[in-house]
Amino acid sequence: MANVQASIVGEQVSELLNLAVSAAPQPGVGDVLLRVVGVERPHGFAVRTKQGLAVATAQLELDSLAGSLLNLAGGATEDQWSSLREAQEKLLKAGVRVEVSPTAPPEAVGRLIDLTINARSIIEWENNPSMASASVAAAVISMVLILLPPTHAASDESSTEPVEYALEGGVIHGTYNRYERSRANRTIAILVHGMRCAACDFDFGSTYGSLGRGYIEVHHRTPVHLMGERRPVDPHTELVPLCANCHRVVHRTDPITAVDELAQLVAVRRRGN
Repeated sequence: MANVQASIVGEQVSELLNLAVSAAPQPGVGDVLLRVVGVERPHGFAVRTKQGLAVATAQLELDSLAGSLLNLAGGATEDQWSSLREAQEKLLKAGVRVEVSPTAPPEAVGRLIDLTINARSIIEWENNPSMASASVAAAVISMVLILLPPTHAASDESSTEPVEYALEGGVIHGTYNRYERSRANRTIAILVHGMRCAACDFDFGSTYGSLGRGYIEVHHRTPVHLMGERRPVDPHTELVPLCANCHRVVHRTDPITAVDELAQLVAVRRRGN
């Protein structure tokens, strides 16, 4: 049972962050240790979650040789720390309280001595304790990711990184732009809006069972490539969950179709049938 519970929490955290996360049961009812896949001991970090009678908690656990990780976090810019504080405020609105120490960048760049991150949430996510544990774990991991160098930076250049597409046996060589997306914002959006499609009310878990549980795509009401520059995004108003079909459909038009407009279209066609 403990293995099953840990597996469910791991799957939910992976979906919240759109990131591969492993999970292992720990001594204690509902206790789970999670690690981002690829960030292995002893140079990375883990997150330990605990379930009480009414509260789920999570805390960051740095590995014994996490000095390089701390150096990277210590090099975070003031913009990154500002983004972290904004994420804390948004998570609080979503019912997850996150405490981070230190609260500001170190005086000397790269000289972060320690990093403490704790999160807690009342267990009321649709009366689902595993989702409460997943939400606090995802919140802690999000805070760490915000302080690390971005891996997908926004670019205004006409070309960035080469990519190859296979097409009917031939190969087309091309280029593409990759735009920065916040895993913290994705997590907050799902916590706020849930995992049902905002346009058609489709729920992957209800249809596909465990195979689809926790899956949903997150749509930017203003497409990322049209933002023009890096700016804060409010998950409450600017992000919305959509199933894969509806997500594709809203992007078929230029400008994109508003989610509310698509929802009305779906409702009308359902009444007509």
